[in-house]
Amino acid sequence: MIRLRYESGLEHRGALLTAEANLAGADFEFSQATRTLESVQRQLTKAMGRKTFTPITVKGDFIVRDAAREKPDFEKIVQDNPSLLEAAAKRNAALFDVKSAYGDFAPTVSATAGAGRTEGRWPPENDQWDFGLNVSMPVFEGGLRTAQVAKAKSAYKQAQANERSAHDTAIVSLAEAWVALQDAVETVGVQQKTLEAAVERSKIAQAQYSTGFINFDSWIIIENDLVQAKKSYLESEANALIIEANWIRAKGETLEHA
Repeated sequence: MIRLRYESGLEHRGALLTAEANLAGADFEFSQATRTLESVQRQLTKAMGRKTFTPITVKGDFIVRDAAREKPDFEKIVQDNPSLLEAAAKRNAALFDVKSAYGDFAPTVSATAGAGRTEGRWPPENDQWDFGLNVSMPVFEGGLRTAQVAKAKSAYKQAQANERSAHDTAIVSLAEAWVALQDAVETVGVQQKTLEAAVERSKIAQAQYSTGFINFDSWIIIENDLVQAKKSYLESEANALIIEANWIRAKGETLEHA
């Protein structure tokens, strides 16, 4: 349209060059997005363990399903967090080590028994029975077992501290992920309203420019605002999906849960 208006003398050369520059920029961004898509496809192929590269397409929309608009109970959610469950298991294992170390202090009791026949001639006819009871207890070990108990108790205290740290870290991660998700969802709503306003403004400006009510400079500003509004809206939607995935991960779930 700008070229036709330029050739008919209704627009100056600057307007034509600006339109051509905008077109060249759009072509570059499209080519760049195509190359980036192939690069990401290769990364996904590698992550999936495929031996050969095949283009992978994804179908879906940008709708955030796990929006969690109501603030959840972080303390309840964190109980199923894998990192916290792992820390709890290590703490229990350390507690068993402490009990085992204390058990080494207990004396060892063993019993023996035997039966046979004895006599000065063959075959023997006199029965013989014997029983034995042995009790052993370590005395001269230079404090080895005491040191083992102290070591086990220290490891247990460390495991307790690690469990507490894992709990606090998981709670903080959940809170941060939830806040980020709410911000992202609301940002999408704001960008959508901005886009709707830009579309309506562009329709009006297009009619005004076609009839000569506004000049090129005013019209191109409105058109550029529309382009930027569309980009911002798509980027906010894509970003919201990424943040939703972070929220699901913070809960210790997988994408299948959503």
